[in-house]
Amino acid sequence: MRGAGGVAAAASGCGAGVSGARCVEYVVAELRTRSMTAAMELPMAPTMKLTAITLDCADPRALAAFYQQATGLELVSESDDDFAGLTGDGGLFIGFQRVDDYRAAQWPGQVVPQQFHLDFGVDDLDEAEAMLLELGAAKPVFQPGGDQWRVFTDPAGHPFCLAIRRS
Repeated sequence: MRGAGGVAAAASGCGAGVSGARCVEYVVAELRTRSMTAAMELPMAPTMKLTAITLDCADPRALAAFYQQATGLELVSESDDDFAGLTGDGGLFIGFQRVDDYRAAQWPGQVVPQQFHLDFGVDDLDEAEAMLLELGAAKPVFQPGGDQWRVFTDPAGHPFCLAIRRS
């Protein structure tokens, strides 16, 4: 075992006449030094930036139109019947891909699980709700967020949430 070997090796440095609490202090100090040295030798993890989210659906153009109207993002000119995309100033790309025999999530049930959901920040929950319902979103009866946040489903059945935008 790697950890036990490290402790044994560190403890071997206690030597004769060093026992009990003094040896434990030595072992702990030695292992901390080794851990810090090893950590400094690890390569830096790559920085990752979320650049795209792609949703499965039956009708990519229709779902892209819903999110375009809801968010103000721009429709990518290469969008077609099999794949449509939206993009905005921050570089985030939202894609919508056609899936044969697509089945909408059944939230909050798990017959067809949601797998993920999107969260959007808004200034006014009531105003955003009215707009989204007019665009074709649905509001499930079950609302676990109280007055903090609200759950909706887009026209393809994907759950998403609205919460008051944090400053």
